[in-house]
Amino acid sequence: MTTHGVNMIFASPRLVWPVNSEPYFLLNLQQPLTGIARNKYQVLVDEELKGVLFPEQSGALTLLYPIKLDCNKPIVKVEVISESGNELFNHDIALWDTTRSISIYNQDGLLLTKSNSYKEKMSFYAIVDSGTEIPVSGQRVFDINREWFLHHLNGQEISQLESLLGRGFLWLDDELTDVRNPDSERNRNNELPFNIRQVTIYPDRDVIPRLGEAISFTISVPGQSCQVIKIIYGDKNITFNQNGFRYVTVPVAIRELKPLFKINILYNGREMYCLEKRPKIKWRGASLIKSKEKVVLTKQCIIEQKELINNPLQVHLPANWRQKENRQKLCLMEGYQILEEVKTSPQLLKNVGGFGAPLILKRPYNSQDRLVIAGEVQNRGMIREIYYDARLKKTLIKFKCAYELGEEHQVFIWDSTCTLREVPGNCIEQSKDNDSWYISFEISPDIAVMVAYRGLRVGTWWGERFFPTLLGSSRIVSPTAIAALLRWGRFPIVSSQLYSFVQRLLQTHPTDVIAAWILDEGLPEGLKHAMVSEGEKAALRYYLLDLRVGNMLNQLMISRYFTRPTKQTIDEIIKYLGWCRVKINDVSPLLYADLVRRIVRRIKADLGVIAARDMVHRLELEILQLKNPGKINEEREKLGELAAKEANVDYFFIKNGIVRRALDWIYQRPLGNWSRPNILAACSFPYLRKYLCVSLINAAYN
Repeated sequence: MTTHGVNMIFASPRLVWPVNSEPYFLLNLQQPLTGIARNKYQVLVDEELKGVLFPEQSGALTLLYPIKLDCNKPIVKVEVISESGNELFNHDIALWDTTRSISIYNQDGLLLTKSNSYKEKMSFYAIVDSGTEIPVSGQRVFDINREWFLHHLNGQEISQLESLLGRGFLWLDDELTDVRNPDSERNRNNELPFNIRQVTIYPDRDVIPRLGEAISFTISVPGQSCQVIKIIYGDKNITFNQNGFRYVTVPVAIRELKPLFKINILYNGREMYCLEKRPKIKWRGASLIKSKEKVVLTKQCIIEQKELINNPLQVHLPANWRQKENRQKLCLMEGYQILEEVKTSPQLLKNVGGFGAPLILKRPYNSQDRLVIAGEVQNRGMIREIYYDARLKKTLIKFKCAYELGEEHQVFIWDSTCTLREVPGNCIEQSKDNDSWYISFEISPDIAVMVAYRGLRVGTWWGERFFPTLLGSSRIVSPTAIAALLRWGRFPIVSSQLYSFVQRLLQTHPTDVIAAWILDEGLPEGLKHAMVSEGEKAALRYYLLDLRVGNMLNQLMISRYFTRPTKQTIDEIIKYLGWCRVKINDVSPLLYADLVRRIVRRIKADLGVIAARDMVHRLELEILQLKNPGKINEEREKLGELAAKEANVDYFFIKNGIVRRALDWIYQRPLGNWSRPNILAACSFPYLRKYLCVSLINAAYN
């Protein structure tokens, strides 16, 4: 573990930045060393001789000059060795805190410990990682190593920095609150002998560990006087191997951001002490902040949509992704749906769908690199769990909060034969604490249960064998009803559990699925869909961008309206396409533009080229909300610039990387490896969908 000057031989490193010169750190003793043999000791920094400890007349050891350390990396290895080769001190010392986005130093170069200890006329230094955007530039800026930058700021800029960054800005004493707690491990450690307090623990330096993964730790002791006997994490003894003054553990599965290790140490061969240490770990991954507790998310975990909506998510970026030019385009995504750009401070995610896609950290366009935050996001609504109470011989529906049973509530059971049946009202009763309902019969694990209020879905639960039962069905009865219930019940249709079933449903009954998903058909009488969310649009878009499915959709839409020899007027066609745009465009502008293209071809054949061109212009005017046809091109360009700003991409990329590739899809030309993921990601934004719609209609006609 790196050390920041607490209970150390050396004082905290002091930052020095001369005018017209590069910055550096000075390392000095806290005080002359006493009680140590009167010998010369060499001070090695990263195995290079940097200083010598000489004995004074009093016998205490001191440095003739402070040690100058280059400001090019955050951690240095410092060793103090006698002329005979005995090791007095061996530690990694942090020049700045790499676990923070920002470290603040006062004008004397000392790490600032109190957020109220500055005056506006004083100057300060800030070491900022390249992944953190600060709203002030400072008097001087120095590029340390491309990953860290040193800024020279005044007190007013520091005040502005703190107010703008909010929770993302941490002063040193924000994490030292345990010093005021008399029972903290730090205060307990203060009672231990000096050499015991010098023992450090740190993770494997060759990797940036993933939250929740197993990693090895190294315990470093200051000399032969200390021998590690036992290492405990949680309630488990950790196996380790000794290599000189270092003890390396087997990989340990860590489930918290700041794990506490208890290290039993034999001192001078006769006294046993217990040292408590929390290694500082630079994680990659994310944690959910729930009531001041940080819950680690793993790539295998399944997380509820409401958890992400109601609790801030703290993302820990990998070191190789922290460069400023890359971090600006790093996004939190639910599958291919862009939720928002990642921040260094905790953030709430408001547009999560919960249809089974993974939550990932990724650059959305032209990139395969990604970090899985959670394996699957689900949306079970109000239902927490359902289980059978053998004592009461009833099934318990437990809600996430108190939920009173009313006359307009309904409970449905979807069984293994894909049949939906309603539970009679006289078979449902409310529990005394109002957070549960009882059903007077047993429910098996191969069924799903859905609760509705006034026809709208309230919550969904499925047994562990429900999805395998669907997959094992030899034939699909009532495919429109099944597709409608999958959508209405908010089942995780893009999850690995349901993907193959939905694919099979689309391949064998594409028209039925489209009718259920786009035209709202197939639901039992009395049930109705809620307003379509961005997450639902993304889930449907994932499947409907398939070329064969898209063709089937547009054939269905055309066949239901255009029946020759009956000829509709242009006004009637415009009205119909307006209704189609409401149903289709937000899910997929490509499908809508392709539908318009097919209808334009029919109009050319039936009514002529001039009528077709007139219809396209009127459609563009309606979409852009214009009255003057002469302003169509100008408004389209303005819309494109708005779309580029909304998506935080270059306008040139939208025209060439998205619109052109979308046209390739419409005309059934081969797509590159990035085209489909890029289009799906681009459709996350309303302005961009509208721009795509107008551009594709115009291009498809021309």
